[in-house]
Amino acid sequence: MDERAVSVIIPVYNKEEYLKRCVDSILTQTFQDIEIILVDDESTDKSGIIADEYAIRDKRIRVIHQKNKGDVGARRTGVEVATSQYITFIDADDSFPQDAIEKLYTYCVENQLDIVFGAYRRIKPQREFPVFHPFSGIISGDELAAYLMDLKSICLSSSFSKRSLWHDDVFLGGDIKYPTADVLVNIKLSKYVHRAGIINDIVYNYYCVSDSLSMRGSLTSRQDLWKPYFEMLKTNLKERGLYAANERRFHILEIERLAFYVKEIDKTDNWVRQVIKYDTTEYPFKIRVLQFLIRFPRLRYILIKMNRYIKYKLLGR
Repeated sequence: MDERAVSVIIPVYNKEEYLKRCVDSILTQTFQDIEIILVDDESTDKSGIIADEYAIRDKRIRVIHQKNKGDVGARRTGVEVATSQYITFIDADDSFPQDAIEKLYTYCVENQLDIVFGAYRRIKPQREFPVFHPFSGIISGDELAAYLMDLKSICLSSSFSKRSLWHDDVFLGGDIKYPTADVLVNIKLSKYVHRAGIINDIVYNYYCVSDSLSMRGSLTSRQDLWKPYFEMLKTNLKERGLYAANERRFHILEIERLAFYVKEIDKTDNWVRQVIKYDTTEYPFKIRVLQFLIRFPRLRYILIKMNRYIKYKLLGR
């Protein structure tokens, strides 16, 4: 295969219903100097067959079949086999607007960036709406880490980066499938970033499919997975000398994740007890309320479920 300018990596696991839409959106891009890497993560439906059929039809497409390693593990495989200077990711149930790669590539090259994040379109059965950044411009890697902790919603798939950024320690080790790993991976990646770009061009179509958290409106994450998640994040920030400046952000992130995502909270756990004791006097009112609710897991569970039902089911957000 000839070396291309951009590698598009697609982790695939049981997405036969959406995969053609995803791949077709890449094949019809205005920027065509690409290779497409489909990583079939031991799908049990026809996803792997569909991927192989595409590879036969277009020489720019490669398919890697592997034992299930989760979404992050599949992305890691894609990075390892990629040959281009730049890479971007897309989930198999999403799609790219037709000019997405051209916009990202051009902005990255012209501004000599290591990574660039774009805006995205959130698509639900009832409606769709854009999700923009509060600003656009160029920031440092340390500033990017702080921004990621503040927003917590920048998905890895709306980014475009140099392949050389992806050192081994960026990826989450072992077979543990951490919840919402994108923020953690991006923060670890920011260690190697000198110049990061933020643009408000829509470069990604994010489909809220029926099995996503926002469509289920339920709390499913496990506390025992969030604890090492935050230990890893704290270690990364301390090693870079960034923890003190970002301690407030870190605490807010802990409180929000515990309150909004964990189904069953064990208040006897030392980590949870520590989070409950944080001095949040000067924190936003919402955060103080969430911290209070962590003290009463059953009440919290009922109120958060009601909040999700109203927000996602009734209001269609």
